[in-house]
Amino acid sequence: MRSGVGWDVIRTGRTVRIDVNAGLDISEDARTAIIAATVEYLLDENVSVVQFDGSALDPSPPKGLAQIVVALELLAERYDKDLIVGPI
Repeated sequence: MRSGVGWDVIRTGRTVRIDVNAGLDISEDARTAIIAATVEYLLDENVSVVQFDGSALDPSPPKGLAQIVVALELLAERYDKDLIVGPI
C-alpha cells in the first residue's frame, strides 16, 4: 500500500485500487504521487485492472479529477490494463 494525505493506492489480487477520500482536491503534487504509486504496481504483469474510486467521487468529484483520470487512462493503456472509474 502507498498512501498520501487523503488517498491510498492498494493492490488486491489483480487489481490496483486508487481510493480518494471525500474533501480532497487533487493537486499536481498529489497527482504525481498517485501516478508514481500506481506505476509501481503496474509493472507486475499479474495486475490487470486499475480502479479509481472512493468517497471523494460521490456526490461531487474533487478538483483535479479530470487530470488524474486522463493520466490513469494513459497509464492503463500503456501497460495494457483495464481502467474502472466510479462511482461518478
